[in-house]
Amino acid sequence: MASQFVDVEIESSPELPESMCMRWKANTLPRAVRRVRYSADDGWEGVCDVVGRAPDGGPSAAFVCEVEDSAAGTSCLVWGGRGGIRLQWNGLEAIEPYLLLAPDDVLD
Repeated sequence: MASQFVDVEIESSPELPESMCMRWKANTLPRAVRRVRYSADDGWEGVCDVVGRAPDGGPSAAFVCEVEDSAAGTSCLVWGGRGGIRLQWNGLEAIEPYLLLAPDDVLD
């Protein structure tokens, strides 16, 4: 695979008040993702449905690919639209700009 980069651009919103732009070098081609294992900062964790978010909060596709992370080595980058990603589990919801997960935490 020729060098490919993934740019994650987030527009500010009430859930994600700071806009951002990040770039990673992809080790694999991006593919769609629907479920991940997630641990929130407030303590809830589980297998979550994940979807991308448009800036207005509407749904969009979510994607994953392997990237090199200077802090964690090989990780899986999960990202969605310019509004980040929405994770849902047992009636709970989290909004994140993106996630860097261990490969075993990406389920399908």
